[in-house]
Amino acid sequence: MRNMSHGHFRNQRRQDFSVLVGRKIVRSLGALGIGMMGLGVGVIVSATAAQTSTSPGSAEPAVSVVVPTVELLDYTGRWVTGSLRSLDAKQWTLGQGGIDLKDDVVIATDSVAAFVVSRAASKTEDVGRKSATTSPAPIGSLSRSTPLSLGVLDSLDGQRLPGTFRVLNGQAVWDHRWIGAIPVKVDRIASLRMLADRAVVRRGDEDTVSLLNGDVVRGFVDSLTDDVVLSTTEDVDTLDTNVSGNANSEQPNTPPSGAEIEKDRSEASQLAGVAGKLRRIPIERVASIGFAELPVAEREGADVWTIDGSIVGASKLQFNGSAGWSFALASDWLASVRPAPTADNLAADPTAGVLDRARVLPLASCTLQRVSVPEGSFRYDVANIVRVGVPERFLLGSADVSIDGPAVAEFEIPIEYAGQAITAAFCGEISLVEPTPLDTKVVVLMEVAGEPEKSFTLDASVKRVSFAIAITSMKSRAIRIWVDDAGNGSIGDRVSIERGLILISGNARK
Repeated sequence: MRNMSHGHFRNQRRQDFSVLVGRKIVRSLGALGIGMMGLGVGVIVSATAAQTSTSPGSAEPAVSVVVPTVELLDYTGRWVTGSLRSLDAKQWTLGQGGIDLKDDVVIATDSVAAFVVSRAASKTEDVGRKSATTSPAPIGSLSRSTPLSLGVLDSLDGQRLPGTFRVLNGQAVWDHRWIGAIPVKVDRIASLRMLADRAVVRRGDEDTVSLLNGDVVRGFVDSLTDDVVLSTTEDVDTLDTNVSGNANSEQPNTPPSGAEIEKDRSEASQLAGVAGKLRRIPIERVASIGFAELPVAEREGADVWTIDGSIVGASKLQFNGSAGWSFALASDWLASVRPAPTADNLAADPTAGVLDRARVLPLASCTLQRVSVPEGSFRYDVANIVRVGVPERFLLGSADVSIDGPAVAEFEIPIEYAGQAITAAFCGEISLVEPTPLDTKVVVLMEVAGEPEKSFTLDASVKRVSFAIAITSMKSRAIRIWVDDAGNGSIGDRVSIERGLILISGNARK
């Protein structure tokens, strides 16, 4: 009964701030002579703007573009690297690059699970010239930096939008760099962070407002403009009233003055539709808002990570030598603000993408069920010997998983995949974490979804190995990873599982 009442309550009380602001961000960066941009992921090169130059002795100008180097992941777990010539709904065409790629390589789009734009600088070449070569992109961690000077909006359907909260003509909007002023629709949002480094608290049955001074107020957000109006789930008198503290204070937990407390109580009393239950909090005092968990509607389109740090649903993903990267926003909520394709803005150029989110599952998204010590080995404790990175700081959501040996880490694949007669692959890389002793030798054993155990050995001469373990059916939901000392002691036996992904190639869940 509580869940039904809560859902009815939210639907009745929440406001839909849908103001469509006609705002088109059209930046002709090519005309300004800007040919590349790198933000957040080292040096990321864009091909949005074509440049025209006249070659000596030629009658017609030669058109040059900045050609990105991409890594494509197919559903067998193999990465293929090359310079991107073109991309459409049917195929990817890669130029020379990678290992033993002598001519252009054509890969069907349906066989591509994910892609990453190389951090290595790509090169400018004449369109149509096939003699240029590109060095293989570095394989390894997909970690990236997140802009911390902006806030972050996380949508219920998995999109992430760096930007700034503001009020426009009395309506709440999220100001995004290349989409524009996005209406703040509360029932589309999982969380709002006013700065990216602010913590978010989410609960299943109520909204949570975290304040700059560390206080937390729980309830249901009724409206969101210059103030957060919250229907609290506690009596006002029992709430911490320190919402009027100085947000810029070096001691944010300094108790407010008596006058501030009385003012706060007075505001709450004046707004109370139900005695003592309504709360008004100035938005400048808010650090983050975590909204109650609601059912997530499936979203069409690929997941695309962009140069400015966004993750958006994309359709009609394309690349060609004249226009560079281009895609349309797949979400009607965002497409209503920006219906035009993204070829006009370098900040929207992809840095990575997952083409079918239901078929690509990062290891970091699986639950770490237990950590233990292999039989015959010894550790004083197992606390913090397995560390999973924060997925939002990694392209594809594929966070690094670090394990200190000797140890056994067991992850659980989500129940949606249990018992299915699917074909899949678990792929990634195992690397020794430096610094290590010169005589380091580590054996890593993997048992995935009930398949036979696989063994990998790392030492001073082989510090990184790639793996792709075929899964013929999901006989088990367990992924077990053993890190053993190979008989020469455990000092320095720390490994990192990078790019750990489960790829569903057949009979994927609907």
